[in-house]
Amino acid sequence: MKAFFFDTSALVSRYCADNATNRINRILAKGDSQFYISELTLIEMSSSLAQIRRRQHLGVAEFQRMRNLFEDDIASGLLRVRTITQGDLLNARDLLEDAAVLKNCDLRSADAIIAASCRELAHALKSRICFYTKDWKQYSSVYHVYAYRSALKLRFIGKGKGGIPARSG
Repeated sequence: MKAFFFDTSALVSRYCADNATNRINRILAKGDSQFYISELTLIEMSSSLAQIRRRQHLGVAEFQRMRNLFEDDIASGLLRVRTITQGDLLNARDLLEDAAVLKNCDLRSADAIIAASCRELAHALKSRICFYTKDWKQYSSVYHVYAYRSALKLRFIGKGKGGIPARSG
């Protein structure tokens, strides 16, 4: 069974139509697959959808519709929420130090936590997981750390930049 893990930046395309909506929906329609998100995505999704609502001048009802679709995907079992563990937080700290300090990447703490959670899930499942993100800073930071690139199949929703491909593995 294949496993997929979505960063909030990639998953938001399912609920608010953009250039990645069809791609995300095709992935989520794959049978015999499991789809994961971090529990941090529960908070980030509301923030992301609220930003979209403000930026696109959408009504409150449209925000609620998008949020309800997200919550329905969780309630139906389509999306499995992975709890953040103390180990995830420690690994996120190490990732921040490796990527942000040693490799001079611009990685944010929430993005590090989500990536660390995904990597730990890959170890628990003893399988490489496809990790989808639409956040270039997160993708390029994680891409530069071998411990993540070797455990995950990184997928950037968009085109690669600066010689970094949009996918690894």
